[in-house]
Amino acid sequence: LDRIAGEFYISKFYMSRLFRESTGSSIGDFIIKKRLILAKRLIFGGATPRSACIQSGFTDYSSFFKHYKKYFGTAPSA
Repeated sequence: LDRIAGEFYISKFYMSRLFRESTGSSIGDFIIKKRLILAKRLIFGGATPRSACIQSGFTDYSSFFKHYKKYFGTAPSA
């Protein structure tokens, strides 16, 4: 957040507020959703759920599993 906010010469708090007002979600939630969509594409492309977890930027499989199930309503292996 600091690096992105620095590119626009605004504080990360102000940037976060603007992002939430514009999109209705936080920057963190947006990034997680983008990673989950990438992981789903990788899984449908033949990657294992664990491999997709790592390739999409998650460091913890249990966290990935929880977010994936919450967002898509199904387990990554389904």
